[in-house]
Parts: sequence; C-alpha cells; structure tokens
Amino acid sequence: MLALKRLSLRDLGLLLAGFTLGAVAPSARAGDETYELLTVFAQALHHVEASYVRKIAVKDLVHGAIRGVVAELDPHSAFLDPEQVAKMDREAARIEGDIGILVGPPGATVLGVFPGSSAERVGIGPKDRLVSIAGGPVDEHPELALLGPAGTLVELEIENTRGRRRVMVVRERSPRAGVAWKRLDRNIVYVSIGRFADGTEGKVRGALEAAQKTGGIAGLVLDLRGNPGGLLSEAVRIADLWLASGTIVSIEGRERGQVVETAFPKGTQPPYPVAILVDERTASAAEALAAALSENRRATLVGTRTFGKGTVQTVIELADRSLLRLTTARYFPPSGQSLDGRGIEPHIQRKGAEAQLSAALEVVSGLHQ
Repeated sequence: MLALKRLSLRDLGLLLAGFTLGAVAPSARAGDETYELLTVFAQALHHVEASYVRKIAVKDLVHGAIRGVVAELDPHSAFLDPEQVAKMDREAARIEGDIGILVGPPGATVLGVFPGSSAERVGIGPKDRLVSIAGGPVDEHPELALLGPAGTLVELEIENTRGRRRVMVVRERSPRAGVAWKRLDRNIVYVSIGRFADGTEGKVRGALEAAQKTGGIAGLVLDLRGNPGGLLSEAVRIADLWLASGTIVSIEGRERGQVVETAFPKGTQPPYPVAILVDERTASAAEALAAALSENRRATLVGTRTFGKGTVQTVIELADRSLLRLTTARYFPPSGQSLDGRGIEPHIQRKGAEAQLSAALEVVSGLHQ
C-alpha cells in the first residue's frame, strides 16, 4: 500500500471520490458536495497519518472513520473489521447447539419438539417435564442450560405420566428454523416457527399438509414467541398461505422505491380460526407476518407487545473482507403504520406461556368472548 504522504491531497481526494462515486453514483461530478467533503476527509487523514505524535496504522484510521459514519445511522447498522469478521467466523464454527425443544411453564414443561431433533430421537415429547438438567435443578431459564457446544451430551431427567427416566441427549446445531407442530386437541393444531430461513415456508406448508392428512385442522395456534425474524421473503410466503388477497407488506428503500407484496388465492388454507402467539422477543419478519394476518382480519394476536423492528438490513462485504451491515429499507404492514420502535399490541394481552396458550385455545375453539 502506498503511504498516504506520497500522494498529493488532490490525488488522494480523487482516489476516494472516484472509488466512492464510481460505486454508488456514476453521474456525480468532481465539483459536487460529496467530492468536496471527501477531499476534506482525505486532507485530515493525510495530516493524521503524516504528523500525529504516534504512528497509527492507516487501516485503523479508516476503519475508525467508517465506524464514525455508521454511528450516525440507526442502531441496526454496524461495521465489522476483518479481525471481528474472523472472530465471528471462528465462533460460528463452534456454534452452540441445543437439543431441539421448546420449554416453558408450568414446571419446565416441554411445549414442542422440533422434528428430526436429538430430543425427538430419544423420545422426549410435548407435555414431558424437565426435572433436572446435567444433574442440577431446573431454574427459570432452562433453555439456557440446554445450550452448549455442538456435539456435547447433556443428561436430562424427564417426568411424564409414565414416570421418571434419565436420558443422554446430544446437542446439535439448530438454526431454530425448523418447524415444530403437534395437536393440542383432536383437531386443534399448534405450529411454532423459531426463525425465518431458506425453506421455512416449505416446512410450514408441509406441517399443515401433514396435519390435514392426519385428522384435519379446525383451528390453528401459530407460535411466533421468541422469533427474532430472519428472511422477510419467507415470512411473506408464509402469510400468503392464509391470505387469498390483500396487502401483506410494503417495503420502501432508496434503490428499489416501494415494493408492495400482495397475497394470491392459489393454495390458500381453509378459513379455520387462527391465533398467533407473540411476545416482546417477536421481532422483524415475525412482526411482519403477525401484522399481515392480523390487519387482514385473518388471525387474532395473543400475548404481549412485540419488539418493534420495522427495517431491513443488507450485509455488504468490503474490499478488505470487512462487513458493513446497512439498513437499506423499511417495511410497513397493510395499515401503513411503521412498527419500528412501536411493535404490535396483541388483541388479547396475556403474560406467561400457560395463560397465553390457554387464551389462544379459547380463540380457535370459539370460546373467547
């Protein structure tokens, strides 16, 4: 790399302006405000690199400047330098695993089991209760004790109507994009979605098809509690499963303008009642799904106010392998009111997993007034 002091200020300004403007605005001219401000930045960078009392690597100065730019943006935009990216990759390589169950009160009860999970393979099922984890008592956050390095074993003591037993379960990588489903009653179906990733819509559709073939669906409880979001496109496709028409979500960004996603009548589910469980951890794409079904009068929301994130982020790899996570669009539910910072207030407010599930069951069973 050429030392900055070997370049004239004009050359450095042209280098920075040419790179930036060439990447994002080919029609810009050297006399515009962006060029002038980049020249000021180049001048300051030159003096710091050449004259500051101690030597600082140019890359650290540039990365620091980028962080300063990102700090002026929203909380969801971020910059990771190459060292941070490498650390993130190392952590991903030894990502924590879990056993694939949803746990909640009362008494650390198993609410659902992810299909194909290690818990399912050892026979753990819904309504089983966790008595101990790794030989210790079960605290108020048992899901944390179940986490650990992928490939490690955890001993569980399980209790159900058949008595107690101990099992060894292997922790596995689980993106929690798998879709768990079960019957809460003879024809009331429960479906949980942990996160929206590639293929999540297909798994939801498959769960619904399996439920229809094995007893039908008279009512559905869709659990989005704890769902942090993920791919908005998957959430849109899932919303379309229950909507024959109407707006699902509007996406507004500077590059594409406004894009309105609408529902199509093909493949729409029968008009059985739907209740959606939400909480303060329900965010982003999960909120878009909940709002789409709620505002189109296709579902009743039960739980607590959602997180309130109505923006879309794009991850951009820069030339030195650093990453820029940039908010590139906002999304709006059918009402047009932003969810960002507000969240969604459910129709029926309940705290506690058991109370929420009971209220949802009343909704889909026609008992709620």
